[in-house]
Amino acid sequence: MEDADARVCSLCGKAQEQVRKLIAGPGVHMCDECVAFGTEFLAEGAEEHGSEPGEPAACSFCGTATPAGAAVASPDGVLVCKQCVDLGQKIIDEAFAEPPSGP
Repeated sequence: MEDADARVCSLCGKAQEQVRKLIAGPGVHMCDECVAFGTEFLAEGAEEHGSEPGEPAACSFCGTATPAGAAVASPDGVLVCKQCVDLGQKIIDEAFAEPPSGP
């Protein structure tokens, strides 16, 4: 079992206590700040940020082969594909959504 105190974002290295939400994957974690960055990065296009398409590598969350220019990567080699970034954004949106006002 993983120690909750040791959980850090695999992309930026921030501890769970330093972010609003930390999403766990199989051996990797992604914080809300990296999800927001990844969403913006991938929406604008990796080319605008100087990222070159490269050989496909496995997404650290889902294992899907993903070209480097179509994913968010950390200096340590953690790679997160667009689908996993989008899923992370959906999880964060649901976690912080305002509850519907009732009658």
